[in-house]
Amino acid sequence: MKKISLAIPTYLSSKYVSILLRSIEKSEIINEVIISDDSSNVAENRKIEKILNKFKKSNSSIQFKLFQNSDNLGAFNNKYNAINLCSNDMVYQIDSDNIAAKNIDFILTKVLENFDNKRIYYPSIFKQFFYNYEYYMFPNKNLVRLTDKDLIINSKIIYDSIKYKKSITLEKNIYWILNCGNFITSKNDYLETMNEYYLNKEIPLAADALAISYLWLNSGKEIVLSKDHYHFHRKRKDSVSLSNIEESEKSFTFFRDKFSSI
Repeated sequence: MKKISLAIPTYLSSKYVSILLRSIEKSEIINEVIISDDSSNVAENRKIEKILNKFKKSNSSIQFKLFQNSDNLGAFNNKYNAINLCSNDMVYQIDSDNIAAKNIDFILTKVLENFDNKRIYYPSIFKQFFYNYEYYMFPNKNLVRLTDKDLIINSKIIYDSIKYKKSITLEKNIYWILNCGNFITSKNDYLETMNEYYLNKEIPLAADALAISYLWLNSGKEIVLSKDHYHFHRKRKDSVSLSNIEESEKSFTFFRDKFSSI
């Protein structure tokens, strides 16, 4: 059975790391967890290190590794770093404040069975929640389902959807796909595709998930929405996209125009 690395970018989010790690600690497919901390904060780094030491003691089948950036690089660059630090070519990148699916090995196995390096695998379902344990009590209260089948998306489909307002999802608009993140990918293909924007200060990268989707599709590759792929998606009032709304809107406008002419 192929093994997969879990890449977790963090930024002042140590308080969420434990519950994310608990959601994958029994996985038989994930054998490595890489955390790349972008806070450049010694206290924050120590908190994460303490959490990892706890999981190391109780789990011998997963390697837990923590790295810290010397400078704040931003979400896009930090995700690149986290994936670059993984040992496996197969990587599941999940944001630190989210929680993996309860049947995570089933989801990973299904993706691995028909995996194509030229495709990036996005979730089709988001189980949104606002508090740490609300998702146990009300798992379908704020559920968003984008498709009920495996859906392959290329640049033409995106272009037609935007230009002609064609709906390709059951709920929400096309930008829910392009901005969802939390994907499964080939490490080498991801790094090669994202290298164009890595550490590029001229590109507004606040909307990092849009940047990832744009670069992937613009290179001729495809996005796959896996019908069974989901995660618990935390809604935060203090998220970076809301706390830095001006940069987020600037980045969204930049990539909206990019997708319109892809």
